[in-house]
Amino acid sequence: THLDPHQQRRKSERFSVSYVTGSHNLKVGFQAEEGLVNATTLGTGGNVSYRFNNAVPNQITQLSTPYVLQARMKADLGVYVQDQWAISRLTLNLGLRYEYFNGYVPAQSIPATPNGWIPAREYPKVEGVPSWHDLDPRMGAAYDLFGDGRTAVKVSLGRYVAKTGVNIATATNPITTSVNSVNRSWDDANKNYVPDCNLGNFAKNGECGAITNTRFGTVVPG
Repeated sequence: THLDPHQQRRKSERFSVSYVTGSHNLKVGFQAEEGLVNATTLGTGGNVSYRFNNAVPNQITQLSTPYVLQARMKADLGVYVQDQWAISRLTLNLGLRYEYFNGYVPAQSIPATPNGWIPAREYPKVEGVPSWHDLDPRMGAAYDLFGDGRTAVKVSLGRYVAKTGVNIATATNPITTSVNSVNRSWDDANKNYVPDCNLGNFAKNGECGAITNTRFGTVVPG
């Protein structure tokens, strides 16, 4: 399936129904969201960058790009019931909300790097990153001090959850936890500004030192 670079989508649904009388208001409903992110990372200059100190080469950085990092929000669901009662001068608001959040990482395939440094990689689907269930009570009261509707004392207490999106799915994505770049020293002995070595050989060779992490292109579990 073709994936557009830096693609983000979010779909929302809402539904509610209310029962209203003179002193009693009851409302039930739900809110649901799904979303996705496909973030493309492209290397530059053949997946290599160079560092210089006073115009003297001293380091090479190698990248494992390109790749598309995918993350999904399967469900951000809230189901709620709220009830309001008016008893003389006192108005009570009582509610309960069930929150369910589920994120995941779909199965991902990355082709071999164009220069052949890293072979093609396959990552299985990662479920439940996260899978959360919450019950959030909300309650409040208002008292009309003089019975004229102009001065009231109010109090409220509630529990709320924050928006999460695909942050956790992205952070636990096997691509995110892979070693996607490494450094190696460069001693430009002949001063031709060309690394005279085989960059596909990760050990010390020619003018290039060994790469700083031998797990280049592989997953490091978090």
